[in-house]
Amino acid sequence: MILNRRIKRNLKKDFFRNLALFLLIALGMYFVVSFVGSAETIMDGIGYYQNKNQMADGEFSLYKPLSDEQIGELEVEQVELQEQFYSNYKVGDSALRIFRVRDKFNLIQLSDGDMPETDSQIVLEQHYAKNNNISIGGVITVGGHEFEVVGTGSTADYEKVLENISDMNVDSKLFGIGFVMEAGYQLLKETGAANEAECISYAFKNGEVLDNADLIEWLKNLDDNILLSFVEKENNSRIGNAVEDVSMNKEGGILGGILLFLIFVFVISVFTVHRIEEEGIMIGTLYALGMSKREVIFHYMLLPFMITFLGGIFGTILGFSPIGIDVQAASTIESYSLPPMDTQYPLYLIAYGLLVPSIIFLIVNFICLNSKLSKEPLILLRNQKKRKSSQLKLGAMSFSGKFQLRQMIREKRSILAILGGLFLTVLLLMMALDIQAGLTYMKGRVALDTKYEKMYVLLDMPEDVPEDVELAYIKTFSSVTPEEENLNVSMMGIKSGNTYFDFETGDEEDAITISDSVALKYHLKIGDELALDDKSEDTCYTFRVNAIVPYAPGLYVFMDLDVMRQLFNNESDYYNVILSDEEVDLERGLVYSESDKDDMIKFADVFYKNMSPMIMSLYVVSILIFLIVMYLMLKVMLDRSDFSIALFRVFGYQNSEIRRLFLDGNFVVVMVSSLLIIPLCKYLMDKLWPSLVSYVPMGLDVTFKPYYYIIVLALIVISYLIIILILMQRLKKTEDDVVSVLKERE
Repeated sequence: MILNRRIKRNLKKDFFRNLALFLLIALGMYFVVSFVGSAETIMDGIGYYQNKNQMADGEFSLYKPLSDEQIGELEVEQVELQEQFYSNYKVGDSALRIFRVRDKFNLIQLSDGDMPETDSQIVLEQHYAKNNNISIGGVITVGGHEFEVVGTGSTADYEKVLENISDMNVDSKLFGIGFVMEAGYQLLKETGAANEAECISYAFKNGEVLDNADLIEWLKNLDDNILLSFVEKENNSRIGNAVEDVSMNKEGGILGGILLFLIFVFVISVFTVHRIEEEGIMIGTLYALGMSKREVIFHYMLLPFMITFLGGIFGTILGFSPIGIDVQAASTIESYSLPPMDTQYPLYLIAYGLLVPSIIFLIVNFICLNSKLSKEPLILLRNQKKRKSSQLKLGAMSFSGKFQLRQMIREKRSILAILGGLFLTVLLLMMALDIQAGLTYMKGRVALDTKYEKMYVLLDMPEDVPEDVELAYIKTFSSVTPEEENLNVSMMGIKSGNTYFDFETGDEEDAITISDSVALKYHLKIGDELALDDKSEDTCYTFRVNAIVPYAPGLYVFMDLDVMRQLFNNESDYYNVILSDEEVDLERGLVYSESDKDDMIKFADVFYKNMSPMIMSLYVVSILIFLIVMYLMLKVMLDRSDFSIALFRVFGYQNSEIRRLFLDGNFVVVMVSSLLIIPLCKYLMDKLWPSLVSYVPMGLDVTFKPYYYIIVLALIVISYLIIILILMQRLKKTEDDVVSVLKERE
C-alpha cells in the first residue's frame, strides 16, 4: 500500500517519542522476564538437584551414636540412615565444619574440581572457598593438618550455610563446611583440636512403615541415650529458603507486569487518539479518495505495532540474558549455596514477553481507531473536534490559573497516564526503601540488644559452674503458622535480674514474655496466644503473651528459668546455656555451639550487603519508568497544543510564560498527587511486606524516618524537572515554526 511509505518518514519525525515507547515496553518486559525467569531458574534447579543428590527427609542428633543393633531395628522399619557426624575447627578467623564424604543422602554437588580420594584432600563449600580466597589446588590447614583443596561445591541440606539453625543470616567468610575421606576425618578427630564436641547427627529417609512422629517416639525411648534435636526438612531453616525467597520475586514480577501493562494501555490509547486528531484532515481526504477504513486502520497500527513487538522482543531477550536473569539472581546466589544452574526458558514467559505487549496494543489500538475513524469524511476534512465547554465557575481566578486548569481538564487522559506511572514508581521506591529500612533496623538492633559477648549452648552441664557468667535454659520450637512454617522460635529461661536481659518474665507456666522481634513477625500483642510446636517431643504448646520486651536478634520468647525447668520436667539446677562477657574455659565435649556478638553483627552487615544490588535496581527501574512515561505524556500534551502555543508566540509570549501556562499546572498535579500516593503506596507495601520477608528469622520494623519521604518527593521533583528541561529545549527549537503551524490549522 502506497500509504505505508510514510512509515519511514513518521519514524524519523517522531524518533524520540517512538524510542521512548520502545524503551518503556522493553524495560517492562526486561523487569518481568528477569524477575520471573530468575525465579523459575532457581526453583527448577533446586528441585532438580535435590532429587539428583537424594535430599533426606530430615535429620536428628543424639547424645551418643546408635548401636549396630539399633540401626538394624530401624532398617527393619524401612528407615534408612546416614551418619552425618561433624566437628567444627578454627581456621584463621573462621569456623570450618568437617563432615565425612557422603554416599547415601545429601550428596555433594561439585561446582568445580573433583571429589577427594586421599586422606589429605578436601572439598569446600563454594562460598566459603571464594570469600576466603581459597582456590582449587590450594592448601588449607585444619586442626594442624594440611589438606589439598580438590573441589568446591554445595549440598542440599546446607542450602543456607548456617552454623546453627537459629542463626539469622549467612557469613561465608566466617563459617563454612568441608568434606574429607573417612581416614582424614579420623585423623582430625584424634588431634582433639575441634572447637566443640563432635555432633552425633543422622540424616534419615522414612519408608512406608514409620512416619516422623513414630520415629521421634522410637528415638525418645532409647536406653542410655538422649534425643537432642529432630528437624524435618520442611522445618529446617537451612533448606527451602531460596525457593521462598525467589517465589516472592516471581509474584512481585507478575504483579509489576500487570501494573506496567495498565500503564501501557493508557499510553498507547493517548498516542492513538492524538495521532488521529493530528491527521484528521489527511484521513478525511483518504476516505474521500475511496480508501476503506480497514486500510486506514492497518496503516495507523503498523508502525506502533512494530515498535511494540520489537520492544517486547528486545526486553525479553535482555531479560533472559546474563544482565537480566543473572543480575536478578545475584542476591539469591550470594545468600545461598546453590549449584550452577542452567537458565530456564518457560514457554509461558516467552509467550508473555513476545505476545502480550503486541496483543494489548492490537486490542487497545483497534478499539480507539475504530471509534475515532467512524466519523464522516466531511467532519474529518474540517478537522472538527467535539469539545465540551467548561462549566466550571472560576470566578476571580487569574488568567494563567484559569488557562492551566482548563488545559489540565483537556489533557486528563495524559495526566492519568502520568499518575499511573507515578503510582508504579512510588510503589517500587517504597519496596526499595522498606528493604533498606528493615535492614538498617536489623543492623542497629542486633548491635544494641546483644549485650553478652559469648553464648555457649551445652550438651551437658560442667561439674563446676564457671564464675561471672549467667546461666539460662534454651529450647527450640517451630512456629505454628502456615506462612512462617520453616522458622524456629527459641524459648529462653532466665533468672530474675539477669545481667544481659534487664526485664522480668513472670512466673506463670502458660504465659511467656516475647521479644518485639516475635511480636513484629507474628503480629502479636499482649493478651494474644502463640502456639509453639516441639518437634522432638511431638507436642504443641500454647502460651499467652504477658509482655513484649526489646530484643531483636532472632525470634526469642522468654520464661522464668525455674518455671521453664518445671514445665519441661528438668532438674531444679538444670541449664544448657552460658552467657558471658568473655571467653569461658569449657571442656570441648560439653559445648554444642558457640555464638559471638561480633559474628552476629557481621551477619547483619553481610545480609545488608547482599540485598544492596536489589535495592539499587528497584531505584533505577522505578525512576526510568517515571521518566519515560512522563516524557511521553508531556510531549503529547505539547504536540496537541502546538496551535495554541503558536498563537501565544504571535502575541509575544516568551518560552518561560508558555511553560507556565502549558506545563507548570502539571507540576502542581504531580506534587499534590504525590502527597496522596506516597502514603498510599507506603501503606500497601507495608501490607505486602510480611510475605516478602517470610523467610527472614527476625521481625523487621520498616517504620520510615521522615527524611525517607523527603527522598521520595525529591526524586519525583528532580525527575519532573529533568523532563521539563528536555521539553523546553524542544520548545526553543520550534520557535520558528509558528507560521507553518498556523497554516496547517487553516
